[in-house]
Amino acid sequence: MAPDSKLQGLLCGPLNFPIVPFQMMQSPASMKSVLQAGWLLTVAVGNTLVLVVAQAAPMAQWAEFVLFTVLLFAVCVIFSIMGYFYVSVDPEDLEEKEEKREASSRGNMISLVTQKTKL
Repeated sequence: MAPDSKLQGLLCGPLNFPIVPFQMMQSPASMKSVLQAGWLLTVAVGNTLVLVVAQAAPMAQWAEFVLFTVLLFAVCVIFSIMGYFYVSVDPEDLEEKEEKREASSRGNMISLVTQKTKL
């Protein structure tokens, strides 16, 4: 089983990596950690699903393949619909909006300057 998993990692791994730079370019700075957490949560749920189906479900191996094929097709349809309605964002516009938001929030902050006081 080890050679199969290495081959799968070799073939499927490069398909997953382009997603992370894309989400980092298209998201505002305040949402990058939320997107990374969502990505890791998605991977964890997928791994748990594979574990449950492979170990707990009393299915023949061909039935598992059919189940995973149907799930993959459903996810492809969902992402195709999402991609159809996606509107690209210019990274420079995100930086400008983030700088304006930070500049406006600085005016609301309390100045924490230490002062000498007599007791």
